[in-house]
Amino acid sequence: MKNVRLAGLALSFALGTTAWAEVPGNGPVCEASPASQSSRKVGEEVVRRLESPHPYAAVERPGATGALHTDTLTHPGASYIAPHFATLELEEGDYVLVRAPDGSRSWRYDTTHPGARDGFWSIPIPGDTAIIELHSPVVERRGVLNQYGYRIDKYGRGYSARELGTNGVQAEALCGVDDSGQARCYESSEPQLYNHSRAVARLLINGSNACTGWLVGNQGHLLTNNHCIGTDTDARNTTYEFMAEGATCATSCGSWGACPGTVVATGATLVKTDAPRDYTLVQLPTNPTSTYGFLQLRATGAVVDERIYVPQHPAAYGKKIAVTSSATADASGYAEVYSLTEPACQSGGPSDVGYHADTQGGSSGSPVLGYADHQVVSLHHCANCPNRGVPIQDIITHLGSSLPACALRSATCPDPWGANGEPPPPPPPPPVQSFTYSATNTNSAQQNTVNKRLTFNAGDVVEMGTCNLTGATASGDTWLRLYDGAGIQVASNDDACGGRSSYFKYTVPAGKGGTHELRAGCYSSGSCGGTVVWKLTAGTPPPGPLTGSFTYTASRTNNATRDTTHHDVTAAAGQTLTFGTCTLTGASGSGDTYLRLYTSTGALVAANDNACGSLSHLSYTIPAGAGGTYQLRAGCAGNRSCDGTVVYTLQ
Repeated sequence: MKNVRLAGLALSFALGTTAWAEVPGNGPVCEASPASQSSRKVGEEVVRRLESPHPYAAVERPGATGALHTDTLTHPGASYIAPHFATLELEEGDYVLVRAPDGSRSWRYDTTHPGARDGFWSIPIPGDTAIIELHSPVVERRGVLNQYGYRIDKYGRGYSARELGTNGVQAEALCGVDDSGQARCYESSEPQLYNHSRAVARLLINGSNACTGWLVGNQGHLLTNNHCIGTDTDARNTTYEFMAEGATCATSCGSWGACPGTVVATGATLVKTDAPRDYTLVQLPTNPTSTYGFLQLRATGAVVDERIYVPQHPAAYGKKIAVTSSATADASGYAEVYSLTEPACQSGGPSDVGYHADTQGGSSGSPVLGYADHQVVSLHHCANCPNRGVPIQDIITHLGSSLPACALRSATCPDPWGANGEPPPPPPPPPVQSFTYSATNTNSAQQNTVNKRLTFNAGDVVEMGTCNLTGATASGDTWLRLYDGAGIQVASNDDACGGRSSYFKYTVPAGKGGTHELRAGCYSSGSCGGTVVWKLTAGTPPPGPLTGSFTYTASRTNNATRDTTHHDVTAAAGQTLTFGTCTLTGASGSGDTYLRLYTSTGALVAANDNACGSLSHLSYTIPAGAGGTYQLRAGCAGNRSCDGTVVYTLQ
């Protein structure tokens, strides 16, 4: 290969500006530019308003397609059309279909889509025409309905090949011959390389930008660059397309969107992102690892001079793999790790891994794999002769508890393709502490919910979610609520994990252990479903009931405000302190007793004079957030004389 002087393997298929310097005898060499991560689009947004009637009416007779209403978007010469829905409000069971004229690609949307309320980009339809259809399967329904329907406010249209070559959008920035090859060309000669490349996806973000991403771990997570997907909105407006490659080695896939694959999702949930390390982890709404496999990360990172390969979607072309290299630095003829100390592309990031494997704009987010063990050693994100990637061990450390299951290879998580390239096993079953559900019209999880009764002890820390826990999944906008044995809500969550999934952590207060009920539902009146997982961390059980007593004799205490007898008791939030000179076993008194309870700061929180005739008795429950040392003060009413035995219990 050659030294790739890419200035911005960027959000789009595109490259940022590159600063060039001349080195005598060595030809052009590029220098890092401040714009090395700037994006160039492969398409543009076009303002166009298309909409159904508002509200739409079922009395419209379905046409030949069976649709209540149909719109057509056409842009002559466009390489794709991606409608943007500003609003989608449909009757339960109705849906909108976005499809190609010949039906070769389509996607169905209804009110469970996470962007239905706020707007979203739909699936891109290859070619210059997209059909939008409103369907209602309830054929006998008549009259004007209550729902708005849909409104499209714009669409993305892909640049033609001519525009990509002449409108300032560079298709390449290569310093020599491109040594990467079509993925299918390695299917027989390098089956392990090819099999591992199946986990690599082509991404179209916000209707006009492209990158590469790949499945990591066995739970349906995908990793790419932060400069590709930087927010939850980006994640929810990205098309995730797998196996976009030629049918044979001879198939030409050298154009934008060429060799269409299978669109697995048109949105995902953001799990974690970081700009200095330039990575983003998302979770797809379905887990495709049983079909495409997944990649694993090498905890120790890359090694200088080791052989590597890079499966990718350069310029959003069909999938290619950079295996060989004609760079002088790669004397073996294969792509190798050049160094571990290249300047970081991102401000505040670690030193990059350098290599001369060929890449182009749109390759951002590609995995760099060690040839010997097929583990990811770096996340490709920019170029500066050599190309550069983030050390994968830095990403592992930063992910922390968000690291997906089986992202690291072990005896219990072997290479999913096996030593000889066997297909991956099916994904593991849901965790024991989980249940799946689907629901609709739950009024934000207040009716028609799916319920699970669980028993917790005081002090237990309970985590529950349709995200953020291994095996948790969500489709649509989930809502979880937790109630104690008295039917009182103690925890609730609608939107967590940067999206429409749900998660909360709850510590069971002292005295509040017992049966709880988890209720799983959906936001508002929508439909949703998922796998709810709960995790229980046993807390230190609260101390058992404490009983004690003390005697006193007093006089002239001015209602127990001076010259009293004191006794300290330590109590925690949720515990109840009961004390008195009557009612409790062993308690007694003569004269007119008076009791007061103070905090460690001297604040009066409880007092009693005549609970049992002239004797005293009271109870006080320590409020949430309080606790510590409390002081019992025993005296007499007015300025009289009295005495007694004060008994107290704490539980």
